Amino acid sequence: MKITNLPKKTWQKIYDFQILFCLLAEVMLMVRGLHNATKTKNQVTAIILLVLFLALTVYVQKMKVKDKFTYEFTRWLNLLFGPGILCTFWLKIGNLLLVHLPQIEIIWVLLLWAVLLGLLLPIAMVYAAQIKNWFLRLLIVFLLNIQYGLVNTLKVSRSLKIMHSLTGQGVIAAISLFILACFLGKAWGFRFNPNLKFNKSQNFQQVTFVLLILFTLLDLFYNCFNAYSKDIWTVFFRYNFNNLKFSLPNLTCAIEPGILEETVRYLNIIILLAGFNHLGFQLPFMVPHSFLDLPILEMLAGTVQPFRPLLCKQLV
Repeated sequence: MKITNLPKKTWQKIYDFQILFCLLAEVMLMVRGLHNATKTKNQVTAIILLVLFLALTVYVQKMKVKDKFTYEFTRWLNLLFGPGILCTFWLKIGNLLLVHLPQIEIIWVLLLWAVLLGLLLPIAMVYAAQIKNWFLRLLIVFLLNIQYGLVNTLKVSRSLKIMHSLTGQGVIAAISLFILACFLGKAWGFRFNPNLKFNKSQNFQQVTFVLLILFTLLDLFYNCFNAYSKDIWTVFFRYNFNNLKFSLPNLTCAIEPGILEETVRYLNIIILLAGFNHLGFQLPFMVPHSFLDLPILEMLAGTVQPFRPLLCKQLV
């Protein structure tokens, strides 16, 4: 897959414009809602924080600060809070447009989708593309991934069934992360050219392959048709084929993890393979990691998720 990256200065200008746009939008919203004293107070606080955030970012970029601590502090300040700020404002402005201008809702949704697909590219290319340490790269993937959970609450009308399902189930967010992964992978020196050819290894066993296919089908049937009893032995019984019917939410709900979770897994695996390329046990290390990766990340995301929006929601 051929990916063309813009020069870093161009990404910087785009990111600065994004933060400046958020600042101006917050000022306009504050002026519009002066009747609500509590909300106005929160918006004034948000404006002050955004001004300081933008001033520090521009200062480090324009003055070409050589102090490593100042630059790294600015980098991680942006990576920790920048994606959340951008996603929060995308959601906030999007909901305002959809609620107050429903006559052209389809156009707004398409425009919001287009913006979301590249929303976090500038900040990632400015501050994450230069990271060399494998552990910090894993941390960046985790930080960028959890930001997309917020955008699934965009208030798309249920009358637009396909758009509502694609947005609410996180399919558009998953595609956005996939695009981001392509750019980050290229910036980190990884070739995003998956080889889909099935080649037998020296240790390949036909019996193991057949058992793998059988258990995959069994798992598929259990998830789709089982009565979801808590007893594990019922995996072989109680199939209910009456539930076999097409549902758009079920389809989009299946597409989202197929894109998002596998993208995260792919990034984590290639980061670890590159980080441990000097060791002789890469494959034995990666096999258990490949199936423990997502449960661990989801557990961490569940721990971080309640605290992550606290600062960002001050901007809402």
